[in-house]
Amino acid sequence: MQIIFRPDKEFLLRPELEDFFRQKMEKLERFLQNIEPVKMELKVSLSSDRLRKGSLFSASAQLSLPRKNLRAKGEGRTIRTAMIEVREEMEEQIKKYMTQPAAKKRLKKRNKVPMRGSRKK
Repeated sequence: MQIIFRPDKEFLLRPELEDFFRQKMEKLERFLQNIEPVKMELKVSLSSDRLRKGSLFSASAQLSLPRKNLRAKGEGRTIRTAMIEVREEMEEQIKKYMTQPAAKKRLKKRNKVPMRGSRKK
């Protein structure tokens, strides 16, 4: 899976955080049976909330799949909690996508193997 990081202008991602995000998002590949996602974009930013004291981190992800784009958002006091929230939401959306009848039909077409002796004329 190709993962593209798009940090906010004021927010710099350290390499260890990028590795953490990459590990979390690569775990989603096991739910994508035989489907090659084009790319996943991760956006990370620092936002302030007037109702709560202090800063909040927000993260969002967009996963491009055949005929569908999945999006997930998360917020948290730390950047890691925001990313974990995004991963959990994305996991739910992928499971929902894979249980749709159209997804099952696509998987059957890809896994179809011609039987012996049958030829197209």
